[in-house]
Amino acid sequence: MKQSKVEIMNQRKVIIKLQQEQIAERNLKASDVHKQNCEQKTIQNLTKEIDEILHCDVDGYGPIMHKVLERYEQKYKHNVIKQMDEEERDFWIAVKIRCPEVYDMLRPQFCLSHKKTVDKQKYDKLKEFKINTSILGEEYKTDHSYLGRLAETYGANSDHPVYGGVSTDFCAFNLHSYMNGGKIKNFVKVKYGKYKGQLRPVSHMVSFVFTPTDRSLPKATIFCQKRAKGNGDREQLALLYKIKQDLEQHSIRTRWFSLDGDHFFDKYKSKQFDWVHKQSKDRTKSCYEYLVPNKEHMWSPDWTHLQKLSRYNFTKKRLSLAFSPNKGVIDKEIIQEIIDEMDQNAFRDGQQFKLRDDLSLKLNCSRNISRLFEKPETIHSAIYFMLNFALSQMYVKMTSMSFQRLLILDLFIMIQLYDRAKIEYRTADKKRISMTDQSRSTMLTAFNFTWMKQYIVTLQKALQTLHQYKTIGCYSMSSMPSEHLYSALRTHSHFQNDINMAEVVLNNQRLLELIEYQHKFKINNDGNRVSSHKTTSYSTNEFVELPEQTALWNLAEDTIKLIFWNKRKTTQADQDKYLEMYNKLKQFWDDIENTIETEHYDTLKDQRINEGFYVTNNQQQSSQARIRSQPVQKEKIVKYIIHKKPKKKTK
Repeated sequence: MKQSKVEIMNQRKVIIKLQQEQIAERNLKASDVHKQNCEQKTIQNLTKEIDEILHCDVDGYGPIMHKVLERYEQKYKHNVIKQMDEEERDFWIAVKIRCPEVYDMLRPQFCLSHKKTVDKQKYDKLKEFKINTSILGEEYKTDHSYLGRLAETYGANSDHPVYGGVSTDFCAFNLHSYMNGGKIKNFVKVKYGKYKGQLRPVSHMVSFVFTPTDRSLPKATIFCQKRAKGNGDREQLALLYKIKQDLEQHSIRTRWFSLDGDHFFDKYKSKQFDWVHKQSKDRTKSCYEYLVPNKEHMWSPDWTHLQKLSRYNFTKKRLSLAFSPNKGVIDKEIIQEIIDEMDQNAFRDGQQFKLRDDLSLKLNCSRNISRLFEKPETIHSAIYFMLNFALSQMYVKMTSMSFQRLLILDLFIMIQLYDRAKIEYRTADKKRISMTDQSRSTMLTAFNFTWMKQYIVTLQKALQTLHQYKTIGCYSMSSMPSEHLYSALRTHSHFQNDINMAEVVLNNQRLLELIEYQHKFKINNDGNRVSSHKTTSYSTNEFVELPEQTALWNLAEDTIKLIFWNKRKTTQADQDKYLEMYNKLKQFWDDIENTIETEHYDTLKDQRINEGFYVTNNQQQSSQARIRSQPVQKEKIVKYIIHKKPKKKTK
């Protein structure tokens, strides 16, 4: 059957339309290629002059600044920019592409229809910089060839199995500074990587200082381009650690370093230390001290421990960001690399030990680490805790008695938090509570309650193996519900007695709220913990695996009693109760310390439980713990009690 004329016309229209689309697509592809080629040629032409100016390594920023100033003074000395010709516009575009800092300081207006004035203040600063560049000394003219070799090895084009393709840019550099409103401004000239030949502001860089122990090698600093978003931070961290490891194999010491007080470390500043940035008096060059903890927060007189801790503490913070649940990207090799690197620097009592084995013993991490990695919502907390525990253990010394008191109190708090988190989890319709900046310190919104349960078990396992070491270094646990407690604990160089501990806890309002919540529970005479709350009924035996669980629970209760007694005005009767509690606690821990390495340790634990070590539910009465103990001299204790006058209430 023959087709009608209408059908034939419709088919022809469809064919013509398809042909037109194909022709348009071919033209578009050709135009895109042509446009791309033109852009590449244009950029090459624009940057040719700037590349020639930046060719000198010794003078660094000087040539481009002098060239721009010369052009600026010749053509715009009347402070008015007229319409630019094509050549002049190309020059300024090249300056913007290759030296954005120069362009930002001058920012010439490309006027097509009207006139605009030049910012004379920026022009004056530029002239001031021209003078300051001549003051720079010989220390910036060092040989950084060994850093160049590192950049070639681990740069963006390397085929390294782990770090290949890292887009970090290296700057073994000549540093130059100029005055900016009374503040020194720093620029670095990039010698390797994507920004080779350009000058980048220090505020866009992560700085890394290398101080060779061999004085024949020059002191130098590597700058890496700071990545605000994405995976660059994680890649950069891994890359820096690899470089640091290589350098230290050649006897080159490494230190974290900051050149500008308001960049990088302010954004990711640790809550546990005050970073010190000291500037030279002449203000003509950058001269900041590397990061050290505030002396007021010293835990150990050995500054080498503190210096190492400050460096690794920063790493811990960066890791907590790199493994954020929001990214959902987890690189096991980076954690493995860092642990391997730390193994080479882990020392206890002058003897080297393997951190991985120690972690496996303390936290059972080697068995659980793969499971933790499978849950992105828990990796932030799990890695943060693991490194905090391990690094603190290496570099800050405390007695095992003080550590155990902290650990038990932390365990007690975490179970309360776990119980409360279950309630809030149900009320949120079983949706995981999101982590926000405002709620990071509350723990309830920061942790998935399933991980909290795992964390409680982990704490108990740490307690189980704790008796194997006489000295455990740990200043705090990362799970404390508020950073106020961190701040308070840091003010004490050591926990010399329980009164100090009770005193510092008073400053933590969040903890006091948890204590009030705790009193909804009671402990019966059999040592079993029962809940009086209908919706949160559970048995402690679901979590606790310790043989001495009854004694531990009651010890936590005793600590709470101490806090409440010391909260009120200290009277003679309160001091007597305080002294009684202290004697019991001290005797309990002394017994553990004295029998740590004896074969009677298990017998002692059973004996403690059989003696009925328990506490009544009345918070205002003293503990009824029955322990045979020798009283402590009262004079030795009272001197640690801080007498505080109650604040007068104003109407």
